[in-house]
Amino acid sequence: MHDDFAIPARDDLLSSLSDLSSGWTEGPYGEPARQLVDRHAARLVERFARYDRLAGAAADQPELMVLTHGEPHAANTINTEGGLVLVDWDTALVAPRERDLWSLALEAPAILHHYATKTGVTPLPDLLELYRLRWDLTEVSLYVSLFRARHNDTADTRVAWDGLRHSLQALSALPS
Repeated sequence: MHDDFAIPARDDLLSSLSDLSSGWTEGPYGEPARQLVDRHAARLVERFARYDRLAGAAADQPELMVLTHGEPHAANTINTEGGLVLVDWDTALVAPRERDLWSLALEAPAILHHYATKTGVTPLPDLLELYRLRWDLTEVSLYVSLFRARHNDTADTRVAWDGLRHSLQALSALPS
């Protein structure tokens, strides 16, 4: 399966941006979420436009597509006699290699140099940015869908509220 560069719940978020004057009254986080999204609306539109340009450029370069894991973190590895092995391949896609590198590089920037040294392939900054944007835009889209719908104050919605604030802050902190 190839990466289609789709962002889940994108349409719901974009439609909410066109109607931020009406209250989101379906639960305790609805109205605070609407106010927060309203403060970030222009930046969200700008980030979606940037994402679309980057995704279009990536899709136009099929030679960049390789098999990617999707979640290459420590919890998805096991140590075998033959060395470290990635497990849990349910999110595998044919996509640019940066799909697997962007989050690793956030935690350990030197990994990009090590990757280039070992493979002879230098990760592309625009594709790293593409997947970083995708992560945050997906998070915001899903959280907005949650808070526009009926919800209660639960441990999960409190985590989601923190996630929405963090994701909007991360999108705002990225250079234009």
